[in-house]
Amino acid sequence: MTEYEVEELKAEVLDLIMTMAYWPGNNDEKFWDIQCNTWPLLKQLKPVLNEDEYEKLYKMYEQAIMWG
Repeated sequence: MTEYEVEELKAEVLDLIMTMAYWPGNNDEKFWDIQCNTWPLLKQLKPVLNEDEYEKLYKMYEQAIMWG
């Protein structure tokens, strides 16, 4: 994966996490779809990010689930 692809994937994951975090209403089916689409992308980033960067994204993902 090129550096550009990593940055693009990170941007997509962050966008999805922010969408989850500020989701209007309850955790409905669409929220669940976004959550399920974000997880594989996050897992795809794990081998190419340093541990701290990955942990930061993962914690944001967890927090977004709680806020959503």
